[in-house]
This record gives sequence, C-alpha cells and structure tokens, in this order.
Amino acid sequence: MKNQANRSRRLWATSIAALAACFLIGAPAAYAAFDTNTTATVLASAYTMTAPTGNSISASCDSVGSSGKYRLRIAITATGTEARANYYVLRLISPTGSVTEIDLVAGAAQYDSGGAQGVARGTWKYSVESQYRVPNSTNVWSSSAVPSTIIC
Repeated sequence: MKNQANRSRRLWATSIAALAACFLIGAPAAYAAFDTNTTATVLASAYTMTAPTGNSISASCDSVGSSGKYRLRIAITATGTEARANYYVLRLISPTGSVTEIDLVAGAAQYDSGGAQGVARGTWKYSVESQYRVPNSTNVWSSSAVPSTIIC
C-alpha cells in the first residue's frame, strides 16, 4: 500500500513538473520574412434585376354574402420577361404585412382565397417579380416591383 501511495505521489509530482516546464519554456516562436509584394484580383459582379413589364393581371375582392368576409382573386395570364430571370413570382402582401409568394408556371398563376375562409379587410398589395435562383443554392436575386393595390 505504501509503494502504491509513493507511486501516486511521484506520478503527480512528475505531471506537475512537466506542466510547469511547458509553461516556463513555452512554445518556440515562428519567424518569417517576406521580400516580395503580390496582389490578387477579386472578380465579383452584381446585377440589378428588373421587374417584368407588360404583365396581364386582373384582381377582384368581393364580399361573401353578409358574413363580413371577402374573397380575393388575382389572376395572371401573361408576364413580361427579364433577361436573366429563371423564375417569376406573384408576391402578395396582406394588410398585416405577411408576404405570400406564388411561383408563376409558364407565366401564369392564380390566387383565390376561397369564399368560406375569406381574407382580412384592408389594403392588399400584389406584384409580379422576376428572380434568378442560383442553381444548387439558396441564394436568390429578386427584382423589386412597385406593387399594385386592391382594397377589400
């Protein structure tokens, strides 16, 4: 038992001494010298997406009987084009500010809130926007169109 206690003390003392030596000696510093200058060119680009023009859109908001609810309908039958866009979306902004985006398929889309559910009363905003969605990425470049409004 006495030998085991002595071994434990020696091991502990050796560990403390090794740790202290590391702190006192420290790691050797690395020195480097550079005698030439070089420059690199960073290639970056930016593109401002424009909203498509010449869109064919109809919008209506009708009350649903005497329920106090409204049925909002927006139909897009054609959109203009933007040279670099690979998607077009209908962006719908509710009176509370929540945003819904609907992908346009072949330049057309339809939004219908449905009669039973209804939509909130107030000013709704909608626009057709062009997007470039970078393949294999979550990066999206979007235009910012001036929205049209409809009041329910």
